[in-house]
Amino acid sequence: MNKLIVISLDALGNIDEETYSKMPFLSKMIKKGSWIKNLKTIYPTVTYPIHTSMITGVRPIDHGVDNNLLLQPEKLAMDWFWDYKYVKVDSIFTAAKRKGLKIASFSWPVTVNADIDYNFPEIGNTYGMEFAEYVSSQSDSNYIRELFQNFGEVDPDQQPGYDEFLARSAAYTFNKYNPDLLFLHLINIDSKKHVYGSKHLAVDYAIKDLDARLERFFQEISKENNLDDINVVFISDHSQIDVFKSIKINKILEDMDLLEANEDGSTKDYKAFFLTNGGSAALYLKDKDDKETLEKIINKLKELNIEEVEKIIYKDEIEKLGASKDAVLWLEAKEGYIFDSQLGENLISKNNTKNHGNHGYLPDKNNYDAIAICVGPNFKEDTILEKESILNIAGTINKVMDLELESKNKNYIKEIIK
Repeated sequence: MNKLIVISLDALGNIDEETYSKMPFLSKMIKKGSWIKNLKTIYPTVTYPIHTSMITGVRPIDHGVDNNLLLQPEKLAMDWFWDYKYVKVDSIFTAAKRKGLKIASFSWPVTVNADIDYNFPEIGNTYGMEFAEYVSSQSDSNYIRELFQNFGEVDPDQQPGYDEFLARSAAYTFNKYNPDLLFLHLINIDSKKHVYGSKHLAVDYAIKDLDARLERFFQEISKENNLDDINVVFISDHSQIDVFKSIKINKILEDMDLLEANEDGSTKDYKAFFLTNGGSAALYLKDKDDKETLEKIINKLKELNIEEVEKIIYKDEIEKLGASKDAVLWLEAKEGYIFDSQLGENLISKNNTKNHGNHGYLPDKNNYDAIAICVGPNFKEDTILEKESILNIAGTINKVMDLELESKNKNYIKEIIK
């Protein structure tokens, strides 16, 4: 069995094709492997639900991770779905462990406390601790210290330094500890698109930087491995859309006396709360069976007819989209707008947003697809697919690695496998 490396190129989208397809390293990979030019993702189009779908083959309504954020209205800065305990179905990780395979993972979302042999999990809030100290407490502390000793302590908010640390740590681990599967999540393009927007020159520089980093990564692992014996899946999760204004959607609930705020903007108590996903917002009720409150909110939204809201998505359509088991309503923003959970004086922000790119919208937006490139002994060379679903990536990995994944969706991409 050949080893497998999965590298997530966060926020690299089909909109970036003219740039990434001409980069020295990625253009070689396209020629050597199978290129999926438009990879349709899932709803909501945010990182944690999508990455969980990549390793399970199912949508958030099944795997349980329906947002980046946990529903914690009482917190001004909510925790994220960092812990693997939130994944409710079988995954590539658990299937690989049943086969006795070794796994390494670097900043892959929803992996705190996962059964991964060499795990540098993605973590946000460190609860006042130094990042190095906190991440060591959430994984094998000896292994984490070994990485910091070799490559220095790192600030996860500083890019591209954090991606460089992750890539160097991954190459080091692959060479020294010989895992059967390695997962690596690189984030710099997503960071740049959030700050500057999806079409800014800084994004082109970030793609160039990514290309060089990937080249160095594979040069390093080639010192101990024959690259021709390794399967590699380069995959992104979503693209981004340029934004300039935010919708303080919970102001509506506050005005209806359905939400009581603290002075700092956090929520003291609520009957209903909109949890935002950038370009969309999901409504949760404190009492899931409170139909009277839901009806009041729907009527108020219809009455207001907010110009900046593109669509109201009701429960039956949420279920068809596979977005969530618990959300009772979903709002989709028009392009150029995002939702903000925090309260404000105005429903629509007067000032432009601090960041100029975002995601979370319905996946059928133009120039909003993800991409994938699959290279290695089990993948066809010089093959192009115009369209495919990100839900079939887990089944493809399962097929290549013969993992016996227990999933309701075992579809794999036959056109790219030898």
